[in-house]
Amino acid sequence: MASIVDFKLLISPLFGRWKLRNMSVIYKISLIVFILSYSSELFASDKYKFSSFLVGHNKKLKLKSINYSINSDLKRFKATLEYNIGSPPNYAGTYLITANGCGTMCQVNHVINVKTGEVIDSISSSFGICFSSTSRLLIVNPYISEHYPEEIPEWTYVRYYLLKDGKLLFIDKDKKSFKGTCESGQ
Repeated sequence: MASIVDFKLLISPLFGRWKLRNMSVIYKISLIVFILSYSSELFASDKYKFSSFLVGHNKKLKLKSINYSINSDLKRFKATLEYNIGSPPNYAGTYLITANGCGTMCQVNHVINVKTGEVIDSISSSFGICFSSTSRLLIVNPYISEHYPEEIPEWTYVRYYLLKDGKLLFIDKDKKSFKGTCESGQ
């Protein structure tokens, strides 16, 4: 990334012999534009990578039914959950993630074991989730700095989860957006 000094040298010839006071205004405006254009890189985290948590993916596996016996509250999402019957896994090899809207800046994401039909977890998000069919990593609100370019509110974070032994484990939270690319979600 270019430094601010390099940036000033780059734009100086473009403005000819303007007076110094006019140049300082031009530099300030140009600097703001420069910072905003790189803000997603300045405020992004590469702490976790999908490639660090790889698993095999079974494309032939399909969701046959939803098991409501463990959590009967899931019946209120019955239409959305059952819409996915016949779908292959899209997360961590043998899991399927579905999403329901629950209002402004609100999604409920269900993680379903495709082999058993069991909903192993339901995770809320404000700005979507990011996941991969070949990784155990799940990221909630991955790109929050796009929604809050100036200051991220105290109440929201990028949250990282890891699937281990059939359970989602919270592993970390961060105010910096995820730096990678989402295969699925978001």
